[in-house]
Amino acid sequence: MLALAAPAGATTPDRLFQPAGTWALVARAATLLADTWRVDLDDPWLDFLHPATAVGEAKDGRLLYPVAMTPSPGIYLRNPDESWTTSEVIVALRAAAKRVRDELPGGFDLVLGDFSLRKGGRFRPHSTHQNGLDVDLRYYQTGIEPGDYSYHFVTEANFDTPRVWLLLTALVEMDALDRVFMDVRHQRRLYRYATGELGLNPDDLKPLLSYPHGRARKDALVVHVRGHHNHLHLRFRAPLARLVGGLYSQDEALLVQRAQDLDEFGRFEHVVRRGDTLGAIAAQHDVDLDDLRRWNRLGKRSVLRPGKVLVVRRDTQERVARIP
Repeated sequence: MLALAAPAGATTPDRLFQPAGTWALVARAATLLADTWRVDLDDPWLDFLHPATAVGEAKDGRLLYPVAMTPSPGIYLRNPDESWTTSEVIVALRAAAKRVRDELPGGFDLVLGDFSLRKGGRFRPHSTHQNGLDVDLRYYQTGIEPGDYSYHFVTEANFDTPRVWLLLTALVEMDALDRVFMDVRHQRRLYRYATGELGLNPDDLKPLLSYPHGRARKDALVVHVRGHHNHLHLRFRAPLARLVGGLYSQDEALLVQRAQDLDEFGRFEHVVRRGDTLGAIAAQHDVDLDDLRRWNRLGKRSVLRPGKVLVVRRDTQERVARIP
């Protein structure tokens, strides 16, 4: 039977579960690291020790100290430059993909799509994917040759129900998921497979699938969202990333990212907000107004519009202002 939660205190090499006392120690260490950056943004140990951090929510968030998802056995990465996330998400995905390979060998790789941008934030055309905890992936499909990663429309005939079910089962048993977006037609296939071939009790599936209790039902883990017929959307819990993220405001996270960009690239970006003027932006970042114009190829009569991205360079500024 499908377990909808992991046993208390369970620990296995493939899981992120730890006894409560262990999490308390990790949380305390992470809190100290989060406080440290306010004192010294240049401390190199921060980049090494600070856990990946999800600030804010999927539709309004940032990603600090991100980890890049990389290809691994059984996993194909479509967009490496747009695959920034947290270690918790990476471990869960690799463990789940490995379980599918071990228990149902012979299918094609798990194809992962968009995660988040390196700094999180708006990731067009998505309205979510802003704090590193959302992942798009293709459904497992039958009849596809190994190594064929081209687009294939999902149909009833090629939807690989056993592998999709096992992937979700593995992630649910790790207590890794916060929400899943899946077309209700695919939910119906999973429901019939679970109650038919696997002999599960329909009542046991209520916490998992919104089907057959209506598309609008939102108290299940897997819900129907339009546009998810050809890809699956997973939102991860990542408790450590969320815990540490709660220690940062959006403005604090922005300052951290700017300091990191200055160190790594010699510049950072400022997104124009309504009411901003070029002079006020130059004063805010303690740079010369003429330099700011030159860096962004702006004339004295240039109009700033909300959403425009300006570059601020290291030329006259060695670091951004700190929070008092």
